[in-house]
Formats: sequence, structure tokens, C-alpha cells
Amino acid sequence: MFAGDRCSMTVIKEIFKDVFSWHLYQDIKGMDFNGFLVKIKKNEYIAIDPPIFTDIESLKKFKVKAVLLTNADHARDAKKFKEFFGCNIIINEKDASLLEDVKADETFKDGDVLYGMRVIGVPDNKTPGESAFLWEDRKMLFVGDAVVGKPMWKLNLLADDKYIDAQKAKEGIKALYNLNYDTMLLGDGEHPRENGKEYLEDFFKRHGIIILK
Repeated sequence: MFAGDRCSMTVIKEIFKDVFSWHLYQDIKGMDFNGFLVKIKKNEYIAIDPPIFTDIESLKKFKVKAVLLTNADHARDAKKFKEFFGCNIIINEKDASLLEDVKADETFKDGDVLYGMRVIGVPDNKTPGESAFLWEDRKMLFVGDAVVGKPMWKLNLLADDKYIDAQKAKEGIKALYNLNYDTMLLGDGEHPRENGKEYLEDFFKRHGIIILK
């Protein structure tokens, strides 16, 4: 657990059909860290960016086959998930060496398809391998640190000092726009978001970034 994490008994909820979520409130950042379990076939799931789960025994029915990480800073409780489920931890090849408390079992690169989800690389972000996962069959996009849901009803970047070049990071968010999705699910902050592109358009407008539709 990180300093500033506020952790009571974890509650997991089905937020969309076959998509489950739970969260851990982080005092220092003033927002939730969100994790997801996604059903990939009968009795098999993947976990995305899993924050602490207080009673992992209660998850055994989900039979998690892999943990997908959007970036090295979202390893979170991946080690516990690996130990409990015997699953692989998978991350962008550009971020694998940045993991601290756990090692990657497999890596992916931009454009790869994992469990029916396409990897979308987000350039010039906090880490070189920042990725989002596009589930085109369900028109859902899972986002890590590329944008966060804070304050409510707004998308923003993290603090400028998290990036080598904050302006390039803002421009890099364009990678999330011309994709086939409606719902955006965030690793940090408020979620879920339907009409995710409308939130992105607001982000671009506030930061004076021109997008081509």
C-alpha cells in the first residue's frame, strides 16, 4: 500500500456486462485508483491496473488469466494477483525495465492485440510505454495515466513535472481520439464515462489543441 492510501474492505461491482471494477482512494492525489476485471471467455478474466484488493480470496471465482498494465506505475497489486492466480503480468516493452516490485512475464508493443483488445500507445506521456487498451467489440477504451478524471466531469493530465515536456504530453493525447469507442474507463479518478470523446474534445478545447475528426 502506498502512503496516503485509504483502504477499507474492497467492494467490486459489475459496471457493465462482463466488466467489473473496484477502487482505492488515494489521499495524496485526491482521487480513486481504479481497477478492472474483464471477462474474456467463460470463467476467464483479465485484470487491468489492479489496485489493492483487501480480500483477494473472494475473487477466486474470476480465474484471472493475465494482468495487463497500462504503465509501470500502475503495477499496484499485480504481484499479489500473480501469486494468487498464477497469472502473467504483461506490460509495454518500453516500460518493462521500469517495474520495481515485480517483473513482467510478457511484453507487448503498440498495435498488438491482447485478449481482444488493441494496444494504443500514447506518446510523450509520463512513461515511454504509456498505453491504452481498445476493446472494439464493446466500444470501450481503458486508459491508465494518459488522462485522469479530476475534477469531476473533466479530463486532465497529471502535474506538469511528471512529464519531460508537458505540452508534448497534451498533444500526445490525440492518440486516444480517432478510435472506435463510446465508453472511456479510467485508471485514475472518476469513471465510468460514456461519450468519452466529448470529454476529450473538452480537454483539447481547454488546452488549445486542434484535432482532426
